[in-house]
Amino acid sequence: MSGRFASTTAEGVQASGSGRARITAIGVLIAAVGGVTGVVYAAEGGNQGEEAGLFANLKKKFTAQTNKLLNIDENKKILPDAHPPPYGKPITVVISDDVLLVQEYQPLSGGMLTKKRPGVEFFLAQLSQDYELVIWSLQQVMSFGPVIEKLDPNHHAAHRVYVDATVVNAEGMNVKDLKFLNRPLDKTIVLDISPDHVVQKENLIVAPKYDGRLEDVYLLEMLNFFRLLAASSKSQSGVPDVRNWVAAMNKKGPQYFKELYADAVKKAKDRAEEERKKREEQLQMRDVGNTGRKW
Repeated sequence: MSGRFASTTAEGVQASGSGRARITAIGVLIAAVGGVTGVVYAAEGGNQGEEAGLFANLKKKFTAQTNKLLNIDENKKILPDAHPPPYGKPITVVISDDVLLVQEYQPLSGGMLTKKRPGVEFFLAQLSQDYELVIWSLQQVMSFGPVIEKLDPNHHAAHRVYVDATVVNAEGMNVKDLKFLNRPLDKTIVLDISPDHVVQKENLIVAPKYDGRLEDVYLLEMLNFFRLLAASSKSQSGVPDVRNWVAAMNKKGPQYFKELYADAVKKAKDRAEEERKKREEQLQMRDVGNTGRKW
């Protein structure tokens, strides 16, 4: 992956005069916003609705100015350009590391225990056959890069991106903005545990957070959804707008697509059996014809 978004680099921590000036400017901006906010909420007899609206506008302006000071390019591209067909894959699936694992604090050792969600390796291997995979973490590459490597040692995910590829929203949170991903929004799906992590909610499948149980089958059940979508994208009608599929998944859940996939498999087997019987009948008729031929 190319660019500053693939990993944390020295570019992100500048010791130069311009870097110090930028940090100082941000500090002044924060102080200014804080001061104005204090005035707004200290006003006596003011309308609370107007105060809340003014505060929200101040936060938006602060976010925009912060992004400008941090040199966040509105034309940035997190991923390199996609490969053209037939080499590239038409649909991109962005998976949060929070979907794939859980970290638990160990009081006796004072460290963190990382557990993989059951079926992670199989899930990634299966999806990589039909989809371009991206693992996107809200952690730093220096601390979480080795964890992602353990999650996906065979590099089924073509891209790995971290918190430096996010933007800061009006609430001051790091969020994933798909408009910078360099992929069509109607061909991009995100798996994440929180709507607050993603700007484009219509692309988001909200996954349950892994609680560490070995009986968890969420990833395996989600394969039914992705297999059906892959089959649909290979049909004569072409690749669908995946946001319609995302809406259906969020409304009906994995169990619906599990039953739908099982029904599709049964119908495919029935068709295959019918075709086999027809071929056998044709062979038998040909054999009968050959037996009765006069020489």
